[in-house]
Amino acid sequence: MQSVKKRTCGQPGVTKGCGCQKGDPAELNSLAAIVTDYKRCGYGCLDAELASFCKPEALLDAVKLAAASRNDAGKKLKHQWRIKDTTLDEAKIAIAKNVALIKKCKSFDEIHDLVTMLCKPIKGVRKLYCYDVSLRISAKLNLLPAKVYLHNGVIKGAMALLKRDVKEDILLPTDFPSPLSKLPAHHIENLLCIYCDAFKLL
Repeated sequence: MQSVKKRTCGQPGVTKGCGCQKGDPAELNSLAAIVTDYKRCGYGCLDAELASFCKPEALLDAVKLAAASRNDAGKKLKHQWRIKDTTLDEAKIAIAKNVALIKKCKSFDEIHDLVTMLCKPIKGVRKLYCYDVSLRISAKLNLLPAKVYLHNGVIKGAMALLKRDVKEDILLPTDFPSPLSKLPAHHIENLLCIYCDAFKLL
């Protein structure tokens, strides 16, 4: 059987329909190994995805693109594929109508609080959508998070790594052991979700 060649995120042909493969579970036997594997496969993919939402010159267009949660081919991104199209449209309208308030935000926390408030009345919109949209908008405004937001698989990853119940909604990068703590907060969030099962074996 021919093995799949590992490629590094960010190489040509990788950022769209990424062909990266996570490392062999047997090799992910330490936190350092997991962080190294993420830098090879995951770090560049997230950066490329966020960069794609920064392409529109006008903030309004960038906000609409972020809220629509679709890639360049028009397909829904994996985190939002279960959300109905009508729900995504409703959320996009609610968020885009408040672009003036978004422009006044001075931090990721403010963006996230605003997006969460705007989406609260919309049935079918949950914490992960609010985080993802806020992260895309924050990339456009150069206001990426300084804290690690916990939701869904991220909570499971944090509990598996820290070996305790995690009831907090937010943690600081310094709450995690090195070398994970040295990554930007949004990359810690991403890594915790991707490598949740690997943490259970440490």
